[in-house]
Order: sequence, then C-alpha cells, then structure tokens
Amino acid sequence: MNFCKGFSTSGRVRQLCVNLRDLRETIGAIVVCMAICTVGNAQLSPSRQAVNRMQKGKWKGAEESLRKAIRKDTLNPEARFLLSKFYSSNGNPSRNIDSSYRYTLLAIRDYGASSGKEKERLKRFPLDSVLLIEQRKKIDSAAFERAKVINSEKSYRDFLSNFVYASEQNAAVELRDEVAFVEALKINTYKVFLGYMTTYPASHRVPEAKQRYEKLLYEGKTREGKLKNFEAFYNAYPGSPYRKEVEKNIFEIITASGKPSAWAAFISRYPLGSFRSTAEAILYHVSKDEDENAIAMVLTDSLKKVHLLEQGFWVPVLRHGKFGFIDHRGVEMLPPQFESISPEYLCGNIREDFLQVEDGIISRNGHWIMKGPLLDVSDVGSGFLKINSGTCIRLVHKSGLPFSDQCREDVKMIARNFIAFREHMKWGLTSLAGKLLLEAQYDDVMALDDLIILVRNGKRIIVTIEEVAAVADKNPLVAARVFDDVQRIAPGNYLVRNGSLEGVLNASLEFAVALNRQQITKVQQGLMLNRDQKYFLTGVSDKLAGREFVNVQFYGNWIRLQERDNLQLYDIKQKKVVRHQLDSLWFENELAFARSNDSLTVYLRSGTALNFAAGTEVSFVKSTGSSGYFFIPEKNKKVVFNSETGKKLFAFEFDDVEYMGEKIFLVSAGNKKGLLSEAGKVILPLEYAAIVSAGPGIVSLLKDKKFGIFHIKTKKLLKPVYDRNVIPVSSNRLVATGMVHTDSSPGMPNRKAYLSLRKFDPGMIQRPWSKRISNG
Repeated sequence: MNFCKGFSTSGRVRQLCVNLRDLRETIGAIVVCMAICTVGNAQLSPSRQAVNRMQKGKWKGAEESLRKAIRKDTLNPEARFLLSKFYSSNGNPSRNIDSSYRYTLLAIRDYGASSGKEKERLKRFPLDSVLLIEQRKKIDSAAFERAKVINSEKSYRDFLSNFVYASEQNAAVELRDEVAFVEALKINTYKVFLGYMTTYPASHRVPEAKQRYEKLLYEGKTREGKLKNFEAFYNAYPGSPYRKEVEKNIFEIITASGKPSAWAAFISRYPLGSFRSTAEAILYHVSKDEDENAIAMVLTDSLKKVHLLEQGFWVPVLRHGKFGFIDHRGVEMLPPQFESISPEYLCGNIREDFLQVEDGIISRNGHWIMKGPLLDVSDVGSGFLKINSGTCIRLVHKSGLPFSDQCREDVKMIARNFIAFREHMKWGLTSLAGKLLLEAQYDDVMALDDLIILVRNGKRIIVTIEEVAAVADKNPLVAARVFDDVQRIAPGNYLVRNGSLEGVLNASLEFAVALNRQQITKVQQGLMLNRDQKYFLTGVSDKLAGREFVNVQFYGNWIRLQERDNLQLYDIKQKKVVRHQLDSLWFENELAFARSNDSLTVYLRSGTALNFAAGTEVSFVKSTGSSGYFFIPEKNKKVVFNSETGKKLFAFEFDDVEYMGEKIFLVSAGNKKGLLSEAGKVILPLEYAAIVSAGPGIVSLLKDKKFGIFHIKTKKLLKPVYDRNVIPVSSNRLVATGMVHTDSSPGMPNRKAYLSLRKFDPGMIQRPWSKRISNG
C-alpha cells in the first residue's frame, strides 16, 4: 500500500492491480486489489488531477479541479486541504496565506465532521488531524513572518485576529506593542500616547507611555505659557506629576510685578498651595520696606515671631571666647557660639534683621540664611541681601528660602520690584521670585519713579512696571518709547529728547507735550516751551495756554510776559495779569517793579501794591540775608518800608542804612553812625565812628578811639571806654582791656577782665585777671 502514499501516476500501479486481480489467489488479494483499484480510481478524481497539475505548475487548472471536487462533495477535507496547500505553495502566483489558512481551518472542520470510516479512508490519502495541525502551524509561521516583514501595528493586529491558534501570538503581541509605541513616538502627542495606553494597557511600554503622555499633556496644554493656560491645567489635572511645576509658573506670573498686592493676590487665590509660605515671606519684607504699618495685615504666626525678634537693638556679648547677642532689655537672644562677628557690631546698637558671623549670615531667630566665608553683605531691599564672595555676586533672601542664587557679575534692586543682573557686561531683569523677564541685553537698567529705563546703544527705552511684569505672561515687551534722554521735571512728568526734539510724557506715558524742535523748561506750576525764540506756557494757567510770547521771565510769585507790543505782569498766586501795557518791568529781592507812564508800582511778596511817582528811586536796606526792607527818598529824609507788609516804618535823615537784626537799623550820616528801632526810635545816637557786628546779636562800638559793645537783644550797653575792642568769648562773657573799675579799686590800667553780660556794667566787674582762664 506504500505506493498509494505518493499518488503515483505510473503504469506500475495499474499493472500491479491487474496482476493481483488475475491471481485471485486469496481473499486478501481481492481486498488489496479493491483498495488499489480505489486508489487508481482516485487518481482520476479532481483531487488527483489537482495534485498532478500543481506538480506541473498548472495552478489555474489545479484550482478548478479542487473547487470542482468541493462542489461535488461539500464535506471534502482532502480537497480543502489541497486548496490550503495550493494557496501556500511558493510557486503559485495566487499564493495567499490568508486563503491557505482559511482552507486549513475548513479542512480541519470537515475532518472533524467526517465519519470514522471516512477518516480511515482519509488516513490512506494520507490525511489526518496531525497533518492538518502541522499545516496550520506552517501557515501560522508563514503569516507571522509576513507580519514581521511588514512590521506594522496593523500587520500584527491582523495576525493576532486572524491566526488565533498561532503559537506566535505572545510574540506578536510584544511586537505589536513595540511597533505601536514606536509609531506613537514618531507622532509624539499626548493624545496618541493616551490612545496607546487605552488600547494596550498590558504593554510593558505603558509606564514610559504614561510618562510621555503626562509631559506632552503638560506641554501641550500650557504651550502658550500664559497664566490662563497654567490655571486651566492646574484645575483640570490635579493628579499630574507636573502640578507643582504648573503652580510654580502661576506663582511667578501672578507675582511678577513685585507689588505687595500681587503677593497678596497669589496667597488669596492659592491658600493651600505649596508656594504660599514663599509668597508670605516675600510679602512680609516687601510690605515692611514699603509701609511699616501694613505689616500687621500679612503676619502669620511664624512671621509674628520673626517680626517680634526684629524689634529693638541688639548688643554682642563675649563669654569664654565666644560671641553671642542680647537684646535691648538684656535678654539673651543668641547664646555665645561664634568665634567672630562683624567688627561693626562691637559698638552695639545692632538694628539689622540679619547678623554676619564667622560662618555666614544668620537671622535673629537663629536660622542660617547662608553659610560660608563672605567678603561683603549689603541689604538691597525687599528682603534680599547682596553677597559678594570675591569670585561672584549672589542674591539671597533673608527668609532663607531657596531662591535662585546664580553667580552674577553684579546685581541690584530696581524700584523694589525687580532684580537687575549683569551677565557678560550686559544687564537683564528677573522678578523677585526669580522669573526671567528680560535677557541680559541692555547696557544698563535703572528706575525713575515707577518707570523702568532700559539703556541700549545710547538709547533710553521707557517701560512701566506692569509692562515688564506682563512679559512673564508671554506678552511682548512694549519697546516703542525710545529716546536719547529722559529725566523727571516734575512728579508724573518726564522730559524726553530725541536729537533736537523735546517733549513731555505724563504719568500714563502719554505725550502731555508732543515732540517738537523746542527747548522745554520746568517753571512754577507748569512748563515753558521755547520754539524759534517764541515762548509758550503750559500748565501755568488756562488763560496763558496757547499764547505766544517773545520773552518770559519767572521771578518768585511773578511772571514777566512780553508779547509783541504788550509788557505784562502776571501774579502766580492770584492767577491773573495784574498789569499790562507797561513801559518797564523788573524784579529784585522778590519784589516786582512796574513802571508805566507817570507811576511806579511796587508789588510786594504778599501781593500788596505800593504806588510811587514814576521817577522814584527804590533802594534796599542792606542785610546779611535777603533784605526785608526798602527805602525811598522823600524831601530831606528817606522813608523805610517793610517789604513783606508794605508798612511805612520810619522817615529819617541818613546817607545809608543797614539792618542789624532784632528790628534794629544801623544808619549813617556823614562819618557818624547810630542805631534806630523799626519804629524810628533812636537806640544809639549818631555819634559813633563805627558800629560793626561782633557776633550774633552783638555790635562793637568805636567812639573817640575807645571801644564799647552793645547787646541788641537785651539792649545792654558797655560804653566805649576801653583801649581795645571788647571781645565776646561766650554767650554771657566778654573780655575787655583798659582802665578797669571795681568797687574796691578806683582803677587798674591795662588789665583784662571778664565782664558779665547779665549786669553789663563796668562798675560791676567781678574781679581783675592778668590772663584768661579756661573755666570763665
């Protein structure tokens, strides 16, 4: 029966069958012949034809034979088995692994449905369950290889769904997961990784996919870098591993302006956030620098303790070679523990809220702010200390919080709101929370009131605190206000220059005076503009606004206004023109002199006007300070007036007059001098050769070559009887030289004596001395 196994088509089988038939020797031979005849007849069947045609490469005919066999017998394991072989043959142009697999499964199904007798027949075919399973495995392997060649998620998914009995299922799952992960990496979005984790939750790549998903989700949702994005993410994804990073960005954006209101706003909106304590620490110091009375509103329990420790002064103490500190009440605050302290502390009265000791900087509550040897420490405000270690400069916060302490070339506080840092000889800005706002690209950064001035290439860029802070929220910096120079000319008014153009910006950085070819000068209550030798006033008075003058002169409370044909006097206090069409107008000692036609009007500081004849000569009384008096000639006398009130004081015949203080005037007539009161009463008659100041409230007298002295305030006179000038040596002691009289001696020539200004009488000289003594 072995010849049947190969489905041989040679004549040997046919001849053997004939021979056996002819023999008919035994019953067994007949059975064998019947079996051989059965095989021979099978060779003529469609299955046999198909085998022959496949061997000859006649693939189309083979397929027709097999399908014909199935049509004749729908339960046909061998035909479906052969179709499986047909579609899995490498030489077949119609080779199809999927079709081969389908016919294998159909063959297995048909085989399972076949009767025992049929299975016995099929075994001679030969066909049994083992051959069918082997065929399925071969196709499984071929399908798996095909999936690996394609190497896509779909190829493995198709394999897994179509070849469910394949032993390569687990390998295909791993390869599918890997390929899908690689594809996700190529797309690299949080959505694709979320889809991966959802689709393949058992993949060993899920942890990495989740990590990438969280990162890409965070980056995708906050890509704009704006506060609204971070806050939306913070609320939507409370379990995100980037939650603290998101909160940090929220903290830095909200507090970027550095204003107390910004720190308070963050604390209010995120009271349970991880950056609350940081905000409170900065708010405490910012509030303390800005308004000491506002501290109570921001004090937490811990900050109350800090604030209490900062009250009063401390004094160092030394015990067993160690330094410690006590407070102003003598209570020990830090026990002796330091080998050395700043030499400045040795005199006591330490009021700083930080202490520089041998190992670094320590706060009053004993908390180390920074450890390590320091060369220089300076308080720059808002709770920050500038530390110079010799090799670099850092900023640290007094709270000891871990702010950025990058090594810088230099640092400085800007308007108590920002920190300027120098890097590669250029300046940049960060917020107090360490958020980078402006890269180091400016030649300098400075503050002007609430404005920030950025200097670059000789130009001044004016920006506001709010505009700089807005950069933290990814808003572009407004850099349109660029000038050659900017300076404050009044609170809320800034003179700006570009070449020969000048203008004025107000507090809102709008042009109060537009740029023009002009020179702008700050004057009382306003500005004066000079354009082509024409003058304009703005802000002084609505009545003067828009008017053109050929000359303007400010003096005290007055303005001299010269229009083309109209000279005017403007009173700033009264805000009106008090005289116009003047012939001449001048100022002296804060008085205005207006001459018109036949009159001269003197306008006093109080606004009072005094009228005189046009030719009147007005002279000011000499004085060590600003003269408060003037006089005019009147007949043979001169009349003295008070410059403030305009009151006529006295008329006297003199050549010259000088104010000596205490409402007393020195008058001269010829070679004689005397003193008059403000009321014109003679205090000292005009009989002295000289009356000169000898000190505050004291005048020295000379008459007939003898010296005396007069105390203006007490009106005490020491008559001129001394050979030398009487010299004041203290507030109530004088030194006189000459004939000294006492009660016990009629006279002692050429002796010195101390005179009491309380008595101020030569007859009351207490005692003669041959020399001065130190105790008076």
